[in-house]
Amino acid sequence: MVASFFIIGCIFGSFINVVLSRKDWYRGRSRCDTCGYILKWYDLIPIISFCMLRGKCRKCRSKIDTLHLASELYMGCGFAVVSIYFQQGTMAAMIQIAAIIFLGVYAISDTKEYAVSTLYLYGGLMTVSLLRMINILSTGDAQKAAIFVITHGIVYTAFRLIAKKAQNHIGEGDFDIFMLILLAIGAFNTLVCITIASVVGTALYLPLIISKKHERAKPIPLAPLLYVGFVITLLGGGVV
Repeated sequence: MVASFFIIGCIFGSFINVVLSRKDWYRGRSRCDTCGYILKWYDLIPIISFCMLRGKCRKCRSKIDTLHLASELYMGCGFAVVSIYFQQGTMAAMIQIAAIIFLGVYAISDTKEYAVSTLYLYGGLMTVSLLRMINILSTGDAQKAAIFVITHGIVYTAFRLIAKKAQNHIGEGDFDIFMLILLAIGAFNTLVCITIASVVGTALYLPLIISKKHERAKPIPLAPLLYVGFVITLLGGGVV
């Protein structure tokens, strides 16, 4: 089951990357961004095709953006970890799948453009919130549902206020991502996720900054780091 979900995730990650990379993704078949070569089916096998072609176009040999490979791995690993949660029930798994999908979209978009569309941010928040509410209401506990709405409403309001104060240091969209993670795995596990993301970010970017391969003024995409932190937290059993 884990292997099947990994493959599905890789395929989905590849598709999402194309959607975010090409405005006309729905027109025609996939092609090389440099020479326009129409990719054959054997050029589109997630991970395997990239490795077999050594990251280059079959025809013009120009380099393929490594984000294609990263996107497949993002989603593949995320889906594989979420598959474990079906043992806890379909709804528990669906909540985490929705979170993984949107966080994966955020990670790919932030890596590519250093920004995430408001549509994707609010879409993720609404989807995960709705699934959490359905899960709570299915127990028939109206009081718990009311507490959920009130507490998370207060937290989200606080996040928006903090975002305005810290707008020169961290983007407002990052707080929306924090909120989605909070909805999916709860407060304690969100702190664990952020801690892991901070450690991974420091390990990856500090050497680059010291060696001046990454400019200090250049922004560091936070969404991919949070995605990694989220997946690792889930792997450790981080659910509400």
